[in-house]
Parts: sequence; structure tokens; C-alpha cells
Amino acid sequence: PFATRAALAALGEAAAGATGSVVSILALYPLDTTRTIMQVRAPPYDQPMPFIRLLLHIARTEGWGRLYRGLGSAISGAGLSWALYFAWNEFFKRWLLAAKRRRSGQSARLGAPEEMLAAAAAGILTTVIV
Repeated sequence: PFATRAALAALGEAAAGATGSVVSILALYPLDTTRTIMQVRAPPYDQPMPFIRLLLHIARTEGWGRLYRGLGSAISGAGLSWALYFAWNEFFKRWLLAAKRRRSGQSARLGAPEEMLAAAAAGILTTVIV
């Protein structure tokens, strides 16, 4: 059945990954937008200005909406990527742990090399899929 313990754990990890990415994007997106505006230096922002001053100027003159323009695509892309990454990572860790326990007994735990292998496999698979 789908609702196995492993599937539910992977689903929980996916939800945590998606939630974490959405929260971080919401918090940092205005900073990223401001950085991009500083790099492009197109009118009306072609004069050098300190970072925080520029961010506040944009918020005052154009509104906070300007700093969040394009947010939907950033959230959907990153949310999906991180959800898949954390779900795959959980899947691979459980798979490696089961294999290790078959060889070494029930008290076996994953070490750093296995954790890194699971993370690498999850990253590769996520990159291929997304």
C-alpha cells in the first residue's frame, strides 16, 4: 500500500523541503531582486546607491510588489526541486539502512559516507527530473 511508513516519511520530508524553500524565498526574494537591479543599473536606478537604501527606495516609490515580481515561478521551481530532493534523500537513506541492517544486524546505523551517498543520489535524481 502507498501509506507505508517509508512513503509517509518521504512525504513528510517532501513537505518540509517545499515549505522550507517557500519560506526562504519569501524572506530573501526582495534582496535578490534588489541585487539584480543593482547589477543591471538601468534607469531609473542607474546611479550607484547603497544596497539597503536602494531596497527601501524601491519599496517606497514602487511598492513591495515590485520587489516580489516573478515570485510565482521562483516558488514553483524551488518548491518542487526541494520537495523532490528531500523525498528522494529519505528514500535512499531508508534503502541504504535496510541494506546495511541485512548485512550487519538490526542495530546498524548510517554513517557519514552513506548519508553523503544518499544526498548525492537524491541531488542527481532531482536534477535529472527537474
